[in-house]
Formats: sequence, structure tokens, C-alpha cells
Amino acid sequence: MQQVRDCADRENSVVRALKELHGGKGSHCEELQERDGLVLYRGRVYVPPDGQLRHNLVNALHDSPITGHSGQWKTTDLVACNFWWPGMGRYIAEYMKGCDLCNCTKNYPSSPAGKLMPNRIPDHHWQTILVDLITELLRSHGYDTIIVVVDRLSKCAHAILTTSDVTTSAIARLFRDHVWKHHGLPEEVISD
Repeated sequence: MQQVRDCADRENSVVRALKELHGGKGSHCEELQERDGLVLYRGRVYVPPDGQLRHNLVNALHDSPITGHSGQWKTTDLVACNFWWPGMGRYIAEYMKGCDLCNCTKNYPSSPAGKLMPNRIPDHHWQTILVDLITELLRSHGYDTIIVVVDRLSKCAHAILTTSDVTTSAIARLFRDHVWKHHGLPEEVISD
């Protein structure tokens, strides 16, 4: 408050209103008061156009651990409880644009990147299969990996035990012995 009292710089509109107040005329007499070296507008302390003073005030009410970067509207409410200056809302909006922490955590709602296209529904069983490889399991009976093959239409699944050092040709043999032998070759394979 002492910094507000010490600052002699004021906007022209406030200076005119104070002259009207001291002259006892004008429409600002009810809204503007001068008390203890402070100018009050509707009971709130007028903050002079000192850029550092206004910055420190908004910073103290926005960046403190108690308020916790509460956003533009809440910060405006906190400042407006006790303080006022012309263009205060615009000043706080500009301050918020420059707040790094708020910008890092702000959620920008946007539509999905592309049009969602549903997968084609299979006409018959084992036409489209899903394959997943689950690795780094605890070793059991010499196996530490499972290949899971699922039919997309019926959700019928085959779990094939193997090891993590399995080769591509060994995987092809496992498919031949456990999937293709029972169901034939699929037209489409979807891998996770």
C-alpha cells in the first residue's frame, strides 16, 4: 500500500475525476474518494499506472502457493476485490498469456486430428485376426513369452507359448501348427 501511496503518476481520467471531487461537482463524486493518501474507486484502491507495481500486485495474487495459478477469471476476481485501475481486465488477460506455468498446463480443446474410420466387419471367421506378443514373463516350463492370436469376428483366441528369443521363421511355424492348421490363412492381420 505504501508503494501505491508513493506513486504520483495517475491516468488523466482519474486526475479529472479527482478535480471534480475536490470541486464538489461531477458524477464521479459518489464513486471516487480520497482517504489516507489513497484514491478509492467504489471502495477499491486505485492502482497508479506504474507497470512494475501492477505486475507485482497481479503476481502476488496469481502466482502465490495459496491461489495456485487459478486462471484469468479467478485472478481478476481476486484483484478486483480490493484494487482497481482502468483496463484492469485486459492487463490481467495479457499477464495470463505470459504465465509459463498456466500455458504449460492449459488444455486447448480441439477436434480429433482425422476422420475416424471404423474397421471393416469381417464376413466370416478367421478372415481378420489380431496378434499380440506378450514378453518378459516369468519363466515357466522353459517359456517366457506368449503369442496371442484372436479372431476379430468370434473373439476366439489361441495362446501359443514360446521364448523371447524366437525367430520370425519359428513364429511362422507356430502359426502354421496352431492357427492355420485349424482355421486356414487369414485375409488380413492386425498387429498391436
